[in-house]
Amino acid sequence: MLSTRINPFKPSAGHLPPVLIGRDMVLADFEEGLDNGSGAPGRLMRITGARGVGKTVMLAEFRRIAEKRGWQTISETASDGMAQRLVDKLQPRKGNFSFSFEPSISVMNVGGSLGGVHYEKNRMPLTLRETMSLRLDELEKHGNGLLVTMDEAQAATRADMVAIATAVQHLTSEDRNLAFVFAGLPSMSSKWLNDSVMTFLRRAQPERLSDVDLAEVSHALADTFQETGMILEGEPLRIATQATAGYPFMIQLVGYHIW
Repeated sequence: MLSTRINPFKPSAGHLPPVLIGRDMVLADFEEGLDNGSGAPGRLMRITGARGVGKTVMLAEFRRIAEKRGWQTISETASDGMAQRLVDKLQPRKGNFSFSFEPSISVMNVGGSLGGVHYEKNRMPLTLRETMSLRLDELEKHGNGLLVTMDEAQAATRADMVAIATAVQHLTSEDRNLAFVFAGLPSMSSKWLNDSVMTFLRRAQPERLSDVDLAEVSHALADTFQETGMILEGEPLRIATQATAGYPFMIQLVGYHIW
């Protein structure tokens, strides 16, 4: 039972609600993708919808599901420099892995040890594809995978999207244990999916989030209140349900104030 002293409703951006309602099919598609391995449709997914319908919440739930299976998850919100931030996040903490992402220096001696000419050469920084591949090498040794989620994809720069699309496409073709989900406003589709360089993203499974059926809203409100030891039923429940209009953010807001 939920605590009777803490309001179970969370009308704040991206906060996981006590119950996810009306999203069972989307969650099932994602879990099926993880179960069916590389190349399964649910492993490459794009989520669209208006603000407040729960896109960020869905990404958080996907990460929770993946982490429960032992996967590593990395989340990013699109803005300039996103690809580099992903590279930085993928770099292992000291002691976690046997390899290093630090630029190495190779020293060559020309002409012997006495009077020879020495020069140093810095290795080029790793690309996003290389960084993800190295991390997957370690994760796959233990049967685990990597999930990357991107929010507000409509705000990403083209350079970042090209880098990400290229990395994901190559790693998927290599049957790596990778999943990638990006979410954004409906304008994201027209911005990125018509770009000739990113045709790969057109094949991402589309999931459009909309308002929740009012019957499901009613059941969720009643059940959540009951779990905290309160009763919401009859006309008050009907009024509360109608007030939400099935809009996920309003479900949390109405529930919060009634509680």
